[in-house]
Amino acid sequence: MSNHPRLRPLAGLAIAGVLVLAGCSQASPTVPSPTTPGTSADGTTEPDAQAGGEVVLIAHDSFTFPDDLLAKFEQETGYTLKVTQSGDGGQLANQLTLTKDAPLADAFFGVDNSFISALIDGGVVDPYRPQSLPADAAGFDADAVGSVAPVDHGYVCVNVDDAWFAEKKIAAPATFEDLTDPAYKGLTVVIDPTASSPGAAFLFATVAAFGEDGYEDYWTDLLANDARVDQGWSDAYYTDFSGAGEGGKYPITVSYNTSPAYTVAEGAKDSSTSALLDTCTSQIEYAGVLAGAKNPAGARAVIDFLVSQDFQDTVAETMYMYPVIDAAVPAEWDKWAPLPESSIDLDPADLSAGRTKWLDAWSQLAG
Repeated sequence: MSNHPRLRPLAGLAIAGVLVLAGCSQASPTVPSPTTPGTSADGTTEPDAQAGGEVVLIAHDSFTFPDDLLAKFEQETGYTLKVTQSGDGGQLANQLTLTKDAPLADAFFGVDNSFISALIDGGVVDPYRPQSLPADAAGFDADAVGSVAPVDHGYVCVNVDDAWFAEKKIAAPATFEDLTDPAYKGLTVVIDPTASSPGAAFLFATVAAFGEDGYEDYWTDLLANDARVDQGWSDAYYTDFSGAGEGGKYPITVSYNTSPAYTVAEGAKDSSTSALLDTCTSQIEYAGVLAGAKNPAGARAVIDFLVSQDFQDTVAETMYMYPVIDAAVPAEWDKWAPLPESSIDLDPADLSAGRTKWLDAWSQLAG
């Protein structure tokens, strides 16, 4: 991912309205201040944050903490917040695991449901879930005990450059299977799942779609159809995808259901790209307290703030993901970034059990 938001917001795009999301509350929840106590690992209530001291948050490269909210957090809590960034969400998960015994920060944000169970099972996190999260947000929880806090969610989907296909007078693909059709030979760029969280999400979606007995055959056919493999999402989307407007040559890629909202030219009524909604898989991004953190109370205050109304209202605009509470989403997304009616997902327990095996198998196929 780049050092910018996951998708650079369109010029003039405003938060024009609120889209009620599936799984979010119908009424605006009352969200307490960022220092509202939550529940710690031993089930006790944590005291309010004490003023003073530095707290360090490590996040993936697409994370944005608006300056005005950073100032508000520091004023309300008394903490000085330092934000560091560390590659893609998958790279972040690997780094947090490798530095478990000497954590690089107090809190983290941006590890998604493809990798979060590895951190929980590996003892990388100190369980904490803010009490301010509404009951409806429980549908995004990573486990039954609330080890980490869901912050945003969305869908990883195949995206196509509709303008390219219209110009070439070729019908755009619609399904996973279409990508292996010789008609689309050499037109697809995918992402290395061992290095990238959206890449991993796409791999796991193919396991869900074709089963353990069929996903390797699917990937064999896809790679034989001259699919290009990039190391990261930004390379695939900004460099190689023709629909991003930066000279790419591949009209098919892996991105997000919200990506077409980025490819609407100023003054245009339609996007030049679309997400194939029959290929979407859920992505939920989490924040958590790192086990062994120097400032665990500060880490909890940061996580409380990430799920507050103030911060959640910025999620769609800055990170092109959906908030986990009833918060602001551009009204235009109803047209340009529709939600899929269903998604192709693995059971979390199956994902946790099979993750390493599937990633290793993919590496053998792609190698």
